[in-house]
Amino acid sequence: MQTEQQRRQAFVEQVRQVIGPRLKELSQRQEDLLDAAVSDLFRENRPVSDEEILGQLELVTDFVSPLGQEKLQKAYWDLRLNNSETEASPTTRSNN
Repeated sequence: MQTEQQRRQAFVEQVRQVIGPRLKELSQRQEDLLDAAVSDLFRENRPVSDEEILGQLELVTDFVSPLGQEKLQKAYWDLRLNNSETEASPTTRSNN
């Protein structure tokens, strides 16, 4: 019987083998969401298939937080914040 630490290490290695190369392509938000999803799988205390791990990756990257949506959302908020800063800064008028 495996100890908790051995089971965790085996699971981490399984995740690396299944989705390791694709981890470089993830945004920080996607990494956080994927970490939470695979942690939930681990906590179920049962064998987890490679397909389940890959399924969690696909859910995060295709449906929950697609990279294109994240970029669009960031651009929107950057633009909105820049506009609000411009509106809030005092205008200078020269009185001749």
